[in-house]
Order: sequence, then structure tokens, then C-alpha cells
Amino acid sequence: MAGKQNMDAGRGPGLAGFFKKARVDDGDALYMDVPGVEGCSLTDVCTVRPPA
Repeated sequence: MAGKQNMDAGRGPGLAGFFKKARVDDGDALYMDVPGVEGCSLTDVCTVRPPA
């Protein structure tokens, strides 16, 4: 993921608001399940689509 895309995803009330409401602080352990990206490696550009 491009750095700008990654930074932009965390801006605004959406994701940042979620983390604040869930009381997730920097350095806290966190697990996220993202359906549709199974088998995608960190070096790939993956397209996430809703399940068929």
C-alpha cells in the first residue's frame, strides 16, 4: 500500500474515531479480520471486492 494511501485511510472521523471509541492506543495489540484478502502478501497490490 502506498504511504499516502495508508495515511489517508486513517484520517478523519472514520477509522480514527473507531480506534478512539474502542480505546485502542498506540502500541496496543490489535487483530483485524479482513475478508477477501486471504492469500494476499505484503508485497502485492490486492483488490478487495465484496464476496460473490
